[in-house]
Amino acid sequence: MANQEYVLHMAAINGTALPINQASYNPGIEPMLGYGSGAIDPTLGCIGSMKPVCRFRTTAVKTALDICGIGGLALTSTTKLYFGKTVSGGSFASGSVHTSLTVNEGLLVWRSLSGGQGEFAQVEYELFAVHDGTNYPFTVATNAALPSVTALTQGYRVHSVTIGETVYCVSDINIDTGIDVLVAGDASRADPTMAAIKSCAPVVSFSSPAVSTLLGAVGVGGAAITAFTATFAACVSGGVFGASNHITVGMTGGIIIPKSVDATHNEQASISYEAHAAYDGSNAILDVATDASSLPTVSPLAELYTAGPALLSSPSATLSTSSCGVEFGISLEKGSDSGNYQPTRIWIAKREPELRVGHIDIGVLTIYGAAQANAYVSLRKVEEGATRVAAATEEHIQFKAVVGLAYPGEVSGTGQSTASDEVILKCIKSGENDPITVDTTFALS
Repeated sequence: MANQEYVLHMAAINGTALPINQASYNPGIEPMLGYGSGAIDPTLGCIGSMKPVCRFRTTAVKTALDICGIGGLALTSTTKLYFGKTVSGGSFASGSVHTSLTVNEGLLVWRSLSGGQGEFAQVEYELFAVHDGTNYPFTVATNAALPSVTALTQGYRVHSVTIGETVYCVSDINIDTGIDVLVAGDASRADPTMAAIKSCAPVVSFSSPAVSTLLGAVGVGGAAITAFTATFAACVSGGVFGASNHITVGMTGGIIIPKSVDATHNEQASISYEAHAAYDGSNAILDVATDASSLPTVSPLAELYTAGPALLSSPSATLSTSSCGVEFGISLEKGSDSGNYQPTRIWIAKREPELRVGHIDIGVLTIYGAAQANAYVSLRKVEEGATRVAAATEEHIQFKAVVGLAYPGEVSGTGQSTASDEVILKCIKSGENDPITVDTTFALS
């Protein structure tokens, strides 16, 4: 039996070879079906429209970003995606028996760059193919020869974020370019003939175990950005960090807001933020450099927290938590005008913060919930080289709702484990008080 199995081989973007880790192709076909009078089955079928899209990821981050950054890249007929035909008992079959997809014209856009602690960062792209006036957006050849594989000699890992002039440690970073693409054609064709960037609103998300440090520096109400940089460190084979070619992604305008705090019993708590970029009128909305010669100096992590107790005022109860957290619930609005494809202003439109508690006393609240005053969740500080910081020591963290509404969430359990309940507390503004207050020098009662 003939071997008809294929393996993703590589990509060539405008003639530049790029090793990739994952790829997918969707012709985006929308059919048109016709039904005759009184018919329950279609009697006519044809292609109504098609919007071919290819997505791929690679850990060759520098090579990829040097090819295509925040502004996108117009594609020519030298852009190809190769799938190698395998052979039983070996690797790839010899000769021109492989499959290639060729883009004759189109647009390549950078979608994301992300990574977490202890893993290689990956960059993701999306390719929009269009009709060039003669050829279909994608052409398929089943008699292609495989080009030589470009060896992967680069890797990147998350390093830090810099807010203003201060460097902070992180656990992960995700950069979403927020690019929306306009793909267009006319009624004379089923496939598109134009692709262009419609809008671009980048967001950099990150999380960190340095909860107290970030709360003290950035807070929970949102802050304008004057300088923000996410750094990815180049890895070196046989070591940790390379000496050069680090990657930085910066912004000089926008807003940074808190997203959530998450803590589980006896596990490391973390806080997450989002930096939303705005065009400042002169600088690129994202400033990408792939040749940074040094890494910023980041102070080693010196704080850890885990889930602490929670307090309700009605009924009066201290809850023994299995988990707790905060959703800051900040919604943003972004504006631009006069055909500008990037936001030039960003503002906070709404805040709906809530506290969440997972606990095992499922009878604490009535089914309808209860009004609350000064209810809170807390994070218990972990003591380095020991166990926990003493409860009476003012080094724990409290998130308090001066006024709020608490109600039960999901109750779950099995016949072999302890049932658990979730209490949700919506924080409400009262007078001059913020809906949620934070105390990073809290003593547990």
